[in-house]
Amino acid sequence: MERVNDDVLLEAASLGGNLDAVTLVSLLERAHETEDAGVSRALVDAYVVELAESLDAEALRSAVGERLTNSPRWVAEGALYEVANGRVSRFPREWHDDLDEGSRLVAFVRVLGANRDGEGVPLELLVAAAAALGGRGEDETRSAVAELAADGVLARADDSVRLAESS
Repeated sequence: MERVNDDVLLEAASLGGNLDAVTLVSLLERAHETEDAGVSRALVDAYVVELAESLDAEALRSAVGERLTNSPRWVAEGALYEVANGRVSRFPREWHDDLDEGSRLVAFVRVLGANRDGEGVPLELLVAAAAALGGRGEDETRSAVAELAADGVLARADDSVRLAESS
């Protein structure tokens, strides 16, 4: 059985009824960094087993399977992606291939926004992707977005971010 992190387990349990499949996988991706994309299904199952006393484990396990797609590209918010055999992620394989800790934040906005028809990238999605794929902290990403927007590199609209027209 995969080894669970007690701090992550406490955080997940503290969410109670607000813990869904996508949130669980997001927590695990941030806490269990590996060379491989995403986290193993065995790790997800290990957390589900540990959380069984505080939530409906079978419903959570089923939700992971129901949200799972093998698309290499972004499908929709709320989807989970099979990024390799037995590995799942909140983000599609394409993003794992194109982004990493060395990627600039502008690259994240470009890749995440590629299929959004100019709508911009939701800030919370950018923050989550920068954390899971780029190892950036939430505050670090928000500060960088503010700086790049002030410099005219990024444009902010409501709760979304896009490349500025001149970028």
